[in-house]
Amino acid sequence: DAEGSEEADHSVSESMAQQLEDLKATREKASAKKDSDEQARADGLEAALALYKARISEHEMRTKRDELHQALKMQGNNGADALMQKVMQFLQSGCRMSKIPNKGSSAKKRYFFISEDYRKILSCEMDDLGMPINRQKPSTSVNVKDIQKVVLGQFTESFLSYGRAANKNEWPSLLDDEKGSYNAYPTPDIDSNNVHKYFHRSLSFEFKEGKTIDLVADSDTDFECWVMALRWMLKGETQLVEWGTRLELSEKPGADRLDADERALCSRSHMMPLQFHAAKQDALQQYTAAGELSIYDIRACSTLDLARAQDVHDFLLAKNLIKG
Repeated sequence: DAEGSEEADHSVSESMAQQLEDLKATREKASAKKDSDEQARADGLEAALALYKARISEHEMRTKRDELHQALKMQGNNGADALMQKVMQFLQSGCRMSKIPNKGSSAKKRYFFISEDYRKILSCEMDDLGMPINRQKPSTSVNVKDIQKVVLGQFTESFLSYGRAANKNEWPSLLDDEKGSYNAYPTPDIDSNNVHKYFHRSLSFEFKEGKTIDLVADSDTDFECWVMALRWMLKGETQLVEWGTRLELSEKPGADRLDADERALCSRSHMMPLQFHAAKQDALQQYTAAGELSIYDIRACSTLDLARAQDVHDFLLAKNLIKG
């Protein structure tokens, strides 16, 4: 009887141990599911918050650009000085740009702006909404007088090294025959695989001893304003703000209709022949009708940005096709 009692106690003990293990397993499974559900909820909330922040930030930037376009439209016929004043005010407010690293780290978005006296280009970090932090204590300060040259496009060693894995020779195919480099969409986070797609929003400040600061603008509007501002700040020396190489036009539609001077202009300014022909025709029609023609008029009646519109305006003046 004692032996039977011991066997019964042992059986009960094993049963209780098994029940305890089953209970532990059930609790662990429930806890794992709870943790998984909570993590999924947290991930969803984080994604929703990131989207909300991005929308707020993009709305703010779009509003600022719309205000710039409206101001340019109002000031366009008041002369180049009035137009440049609006451009400089826009950049004093500032805009986001991606800074390409000199070495293998990831590109980082920074907030770049121009000092009140136009003598410095400054940058600072941004908060989660893409707004500047500590503008009064910028992390980067560049004296404009120290800039030797501004290279448009992606030609510096930093750009070439950063995008080496991608097809860095693809940029001419990014140009549309009629719209050129026009891109309505904002620049996403830049990495080595997509940087070449934003060739026509890229620029580099070159300094002595080969040092560079390499940037990608967030939008076409930001880029055109920086090009115009840099030309102006560098004493109007257009040759100091140029694309790193000429655009090959031989296979482009409409190239056979360009004369030698027009071909040189399009090649230097990275302007598609069909784009130039349309802009020239519409600009001259407007000049004939109104008796005057501003840089903004050319921008408004064409697919050209401000910098290329300025190039066409200067070209028409030099050819005595319009009067200043």
